[in-house]
Amino acid sequence: PGHTPSEARAAYAYVLALVRSGTISMKRVEESVRRILALKARYGLLEWQPVNPVVAAQSCGTADHRAAALRVALDSITLLENDGILPLPAEQSVLLVVPARVTGLDDALRAYLPSLTVVQVGLDPTHSQIAAAVTQAANADIVIVATWNANQHPSQVSLIQALGEYPLVIVALDAPYDLVTLQAANVTPSAYVCAYSDVPPALDALAMVLSGIELPRGRLPVAVGEPYPVGYGWQRFEGP
Repeated sequence: PGHTPSEARAAYAYVLALVRSGTISMKRVEESVRRILALKARYGLLEWQPVNPVVAAQSCGTADHRAAALRVALDSITLLENDGILPLPAEQSVLLVVPARVTGLDDALRAYLPSLTVVQVGLDPTHSQIAAAVTQAANADIVIVATWNANQHPSQVSLIQALGEYPLVIVALDAPYDLVTLQAANVTPSAYVCAYSDVPPALDALAMVLSGIELPRGRLPVAVGEPYPVGYGWQRFEGP
């Protein structure tokens, strides 16, 4: 709870109800508040000053910063499964099926996969969008499907099931748990990769790993079902 605005409001209402019912005492609430304030004070967050936009423009987003962001992103890309489909050969025809809200992954991949074609879908793909993806997949050697919290968007699973006869690379662009959702639906992709984000450095790093420019080197920060404990992640394409 608390990850999204709606979840934060629900968590607040839940705690408030517990306080009003006496389940959580005000003493306990005050202990938590003091602990949070002490932590903020330790890091100077109680002495916050507005950022000078002129200074920020001169010192943020530099070439060094962008290089550091890419290094961090490369260290995070996590390969959980690969039946030999990765890395993707540049000469093969690849279809990318990606949520329309994600911008930049197609450009990042085209730097290494010149024959890439793209089908955009919604977070909840419609029947017509699924049909369009299946039609395009017939002309591709490999299909990449970018997912975004498929457990909250079941039609993403329907999309992947419809593409099940093709070699599939699944890339999770947010939480890494989509593999559990797919396995529960009896879907076994040829490869499964966690990117954790759709910010530009993450998408650039993902494209570099998928194409073999860089080896995977990320490890799971959380467990993703029993086969994938915390710290799991292939450090090469041939196996964990």
